[in-house]
Amino acid sequence: MEFFLNDRSLHGQFADGDAFLASLKTVLGMRKSIREAGYPFLVDKITSGAQVTSELFFSQVIQSTKNINLIREVRGWLDKSGPFWQKDREHSGNELFALADDPLTDSILAEAAWRYLQGGDPHLASFAPSDFAKTPICVDHESDPPKQALTSP
Repeated sequence: MEFFLNDRSLHGQFADGDAFLASLKTVLGMRKSIREAGYPFLVDKITSGAQVTSELFFSQVIQSTKNINLIREVRGWLDKSGPFWQKDREHSGNELFALADDPLTDSILAEAAWRYLQGGDPHLASFAPSDFAKTPICVDHESDPPKQALTSP
């Protein structure tokens, strides 16, 4: 079993930084539980640059808290220690994945879908609320027209 942070669940949807921080608190709790259970929780190197409100990005909101412990924890996780899915990437850039009409190839969702197709047990953790915080998330793969379902914990 392995877990992936669904970076698509960040798309500028939060009303303000506080709403995002509340969701981040939930994700950090999931991360703690997943790690304590001994499972990997893979992230994308670009997550800390994601837009979380109509005007603010992930890193801006974290910095604005001036909470040095939170800043260290999040930056250490997303900017330094990961683990990053790219390090142990299994899917090829030649594999085509999509979510509706949104291309996913070379993304964490494509990697989770690929591992599912290979018999793995991937699970997604998402920021909520989000258009992408649902289960299952159906991903299309070029050689398998039926959608592949990925579940969230």
